[in-house]
Amino acid sequence: MLIWTLDLGGRTGWAMGPAGKRPTSGSWVLKGDDDTREEAWARLGRRLRDHLSVERPDLIVIEAALEPGGQKSGHAAANTFGYLGAVYAVAGCYRVRVAAAHAQSISKHFIGRGRVGDRKLKKQLFIDRCHLLGLLDRDCRDDNRADAVALHDYASARWGRAAPKELVLFGGSP
Repeated sequence: MLIWTLDLGGRTGWAMGPAGKRPTSGSWVLKGDDDTREEAWARLGRRLRDHLSVERPDLIVIEAALEPGGQKSGHAAANTFGYLGAVYAVAGCYRVRVAAAHAQSISKHFIGRGRVGDRKLKKQLFIDRCHLLGLLDRDCRDDNRADAVALHDYASARWGRAAPKELVLFGGSP
């Protein structure tokens, strides 16, 4: 099963690969300082369209949105739902299924704790775990990319029903 995961935001992390294998990953800057959120949503839509016209995953997985009341502000909720709308709309045009995973489930699976009080600490734990498992190169410090890779690992286990193909111990090479 080919899985594409997206950590949506102004800087969107992505990871794509077969379930249970090290995915190809990266991040896109969707919203610059002078861009409107509508421009960022359109930029995401074009990226998705361009990619899906060449390669179609079996599944796209995104992090589930918090309820609007759980968002920091109405502006944050609008941003979140705009990105989600772009994903569902473009994926639907290509008949690619989209699934959503809850942030706490991803964290529990990947770092053993569902809740981590400090956002910066959680990001660092994800980066460290990616390095330990050989899912990101040691010089990569991109937390958006690490979030997408962690989501890919979770999606591989949950929807791909795949265990990692290579065992990496103590931060060694796969």
